[in-house]
Amino acid sequence: MATVMKNTGDAAAAASETGHPVLVATDVSSGYGFGRVLHGVSFHVSASEIVALIGRNGVGKTTLLRTIMALNRLDGGEISLFGLPLPKATYAVSGTGIAYVPQGRDIFSDFTVRENLLMGAHSSKKKEIPAILERVLSYFPALSSHLNRCGGVLSGGQQQQLAIGRALMTTPRLLLLDEPTEGIQPNIVSQIAEILDRIREEMKISIIIVEQNLKFAMRHADRFLCMQKGRIVVRGNIDELTDDIIGKYLKV
Repeated sequence: MATVMKNTGDAAAAASETGHPVLVATDVSSGYGFGRVLHGVSFHVSASEIVALIGRNGVGKTTLLRTIMALNRLDGGEISLFGLPLPKATYAVSGTGIAYVPQGRDIFSDFTVRENLLMGAHSSKKKEIPAILERVLSYFPALSSHLNRCGGVLSGGQQQQLAIGRALMTTPRLLLLDEPTEGIQPNIVSQIAEILDRIREEMKISIIIVEQNLKFAMRHADRFLCMQKGRIVVRGNIDELTDDIIGKYLKV
């Protein structure tokens, strides 16, 4: 059954979740300037699973993703990947096997699709880049016919696919997605859903999704973490996300 967190800084409660951990966050606190946003957040992500991070706007979901990527300072606690603490520099975190697609896609509008994708490739894997590019394009066939077009002229759905594709060029073990379906046409949302299911299965990638589209989250995630005021207040398997939880923590 879903676990209601009496003390969201309780790492023992998070550790009771089943599965081998890829990412472990223990008593994580973070914020902006002098303001604290996250308060003792503990959770883990298992191998090849999709975890939905849900909650109303402003509860700290994006801050948590940014803290994992070292874009926000880590004020307290620890975040580890495969048992090793994450570095404190964003470029170093990217090299550990974590890729991040922020809300709003954040592609290079004046670069071509090909250039955008290649920007995501690690130079250390130079010999592997053609094969990686071919594999990424196999997930996004719509991009193949637009390789020489600038990213800025693509539709919103194509730009989102490009942003995810660029992240996959790093061959990550963990993918962080912030509102991947926001402002996207339903048919493209379905395509993105199929792609996420495929890459989870074929590339053995774990995924954390911040998502307001509950139907999307409930259809494709394995577990959920529900946040309120910078804390995880309920967690459980996705089929334990009940109407009562939705009404209490998600409805405006």
